Amino acid sequence: MNDAEYYHKSALLIAENIRGHGWSAWSIWSVQTNTGGNVAVLAALYAIFQVDPALVIPVNAFFQASSAFLLLLIGRELWPGRAGNIAGLVVAVLFVVFPSSLSWYSQPLKDCYVITGMLLILYTWLKALHSLPEKGSLAALLAWMWLGILLVAFVKLYYLKLLLVVAGMTACLVAGHFLRVKHPQRYRVLFFYFVAVFLIAITLQIMLPFVKEHSEGYAVWTPAVIDTTQAWRWQESPWLPDTLERYWETVAKTRAGMIEHNYRVSAGSIIDAERAPQSVSEILLYLPRALQIALFAPFPDTWLQKPSLVRFIGVCETVLWYCIFPGLLFALYYRRTLAMAVTLLFAVFFMTVFSFVTPNVGSLYRYRYVYEFMLMVIAIGGWVQFFLNHPGKKKRRASEACPEAFALAESNNLVQHRDTKKNLISVAATVSLLTLIGALGFFARDLFMIRWFGAGNEMDNFCLGAFHPGRNGNDPGIFCITECFRSVDTGKSYRFSSAFFVAAACLSLYPFVFSGALSIFGVELAL
Repeated sequence: MNDAEYYHKSALLIAENIRGHGWSAWSIWSVQTNTGGNVAVLAALYAIFQVDPALVIPVNAFFQASSAFLLLLIGRELWPGRAGNIAGLVVAVLFVVFPSSLSWYSQPLKDCYVITGMLLILYTWLKALHSLPEKGSLAALLAWMWLGILLVAFVKLYYLKLLLVVAGMTACLVAGHFLRVKHPQRYRVLFFYFVAVFLIAITLQIMLPFVKEHSEGYAVWTPAVIDTTQAWRWQESPWLPDTLERYWETVAKTRAGMIEHNYRVSAGSIIDAERAPQSVSEILLYLPRALQIALFAPFPDTWLQKPSLVRFIGVCETVLWYCIFPGLLFALYYRRTLAMAVTLLFAVFFMTVFSFVTPNVGSLYRYRYVYEFMLMVIAIGGWVQFFLNHPGKKKRRASEACPEAFALAESNNLVQHRDTKKNLISVAATVSLLTLIGALGFFARDLFMIRWFGAGNEMDNFCLGAFHPGRNGNDPGIFCITECFRSVDTGKSYRFSSAFFVAAACLSLYPFVFSGALSIFGVELAL
């Protein structure tokens, strides 16, 4: 039983309790099923409407669109002007169109909540480096950041511990930077970051009982035989305090438990199963290898193993990432800023941690997804800056040769781009309207095919096949459709199609709603 099927059955159980005992039986973090907010949302939908796993699609589509929009904003925070707009837009499009993302926003998994929460937290941290002089911006950014923290805790409470660590590291990084650079708003920025650490610590303290109840079970795994040769046993370090030693032991024990679990279920994409560090020094020595796996797995020598269509899709995504990755070098050459350092620290920290505790490429593919796209924003911006650099040199040479003509051209450009914001809103409205009309047209086409040609089952199967590209194989990035979702094929096709259409309509109208909300708190939407 995989995660999606387990969450579906847990939601059914909670929904039955709600019908039998009222809404007092509903809770965000269920002790009965040991599940989080994603199951609570699904159970509430099951209790209000009929039982249909497709009901979660509009909710996940909203968070998926929110994440793409936040990536666009992060791109504009990391890169100035044209480079930021292009990098943010390209990454947002890739985030939405990558087929592997269908494996979680089409099923009741936790990833959509976590991805949106993490991107919202990072965006507020970057925004604090640039926009705190405005009145009220500090409180607004802290409120948005706390919303991101709550989204993450809504489904994965133990992430609060990791967020506290990375927030402390980021605050130290910012403080060290301002010791060398005298920024006019450095005290306000430092105040924001230390308040951010305090907010995460307070949230963790309040939710600590729930964190202990709903923590991952691998850390309490009993040592078993790994690789059939030796038993895992933690070796204490005499130079490390016991309090810190326990955290390192928990991390190593979680990895050992994950290795044992993957062997037990015969997982097909285990990597470095023979590496189970048993001391702090062994953990530190393995971290570079963990980062390598996080950045580049699956490696080329595994691309042709067990060939299938879905594996081919995963390989194509990996090859594209390989092509984008060198842009990080250009980014470090053209723009070494504090915002860039904060993003790199945030992404690399989580990728390394998850790569260490997850010796399975399939699971790691999901866990690293959002952090990989954070690096993509930097890398694509580096490529854009590289290609824009040469026209810029030509422009400077032209200005030196004929300064009067260059000044006249610049003034004309200012006049032409004065109404950029209005043009942007007009174009966005046109695109959204055409998208909605197109969706209605496809819907009318489907009704015509069903009514006149009796192609109802064929159209349902086509829709399901397009919506679940990973249903007929195994791939590190895509989960196969489970038994509980196969029922949608026959008995619930109409409700599934309705939910799919509502999700498409929400996606077409979403940018106006969310961008309007963000603009209240000082986000500039003009290009």
